Amino acid sequence: DGLTVTDLVTGVTWQRGGCDIGAIRQVQSYLRELNQQEFAGASDWRLPTLEEALALMEPEPNEKGLHLHPAFSMAQPFIFLADQRRPGGYWFVDFKQGTVFWASGTIPGGFGRVCRTT
Repeated sequence: DGLTVTDLVTGVTWQRGGCDIGAIRQVQSYLRELNQQEFAGASDWRLPTLEEALALMEPEPNEKGLHLHPAFSMAQPFIFLADQRRPGGYWFVDFKQGTVFWASGTIPGGFGRVCRTT
């Protein structure tokens, strides 16, 4: 449909693009809006788990310098995950560095790319 990519191995459908950098509340608001609008015909979009996001990680960087398949937008070089770090903070997958990291809730934010199980 041009809006999504489906991983046939994991059965997860991904948004090709995503939202601009923002605080976790902004990304969660973006997610709610997508579900209310039934983005790509579905209303069960969510933030990915660590394992799901790592399944997108490519071993070598692409021509844009990201460890991400070129089917995805390069405008989201690192994305929020559904997983939280206790006592505070959020996990991210960083496609530019090819790694996973966490940051406290005081950071400027991250990008959002949503997914759903098909």
